[in-house]
Amino acid sequence: MTNTSIFFPVTLVGGIEVLGSHSAGLYLYPDQRTALWGGIAENWRTLFISSKFSIAAGYLIFCYTMRQALVRWL
Repeated sequence: MTNTSIFFPVTLVGGIEVLGSHSAGLYLYPDQRTALWGGIAENWRTLFISSKFSIAAGYLIFCYTMRQALVRWL
């Protein structure tokens, strides 16, 4: 098995596990949601959350580009 064929399933499963654990933690402990921010102001939270979507999109574009480059190289 090549590194490429291992990388993408691991990334997919790992990403689902991270998002699932975050969702479960927020769902199971709703009284701790605000405490997790550590005192960061509400307007900064909006900026952080919105930037996470662009970061995730960038990572997906990177993975797709790398996969295409590796397929051409092989």
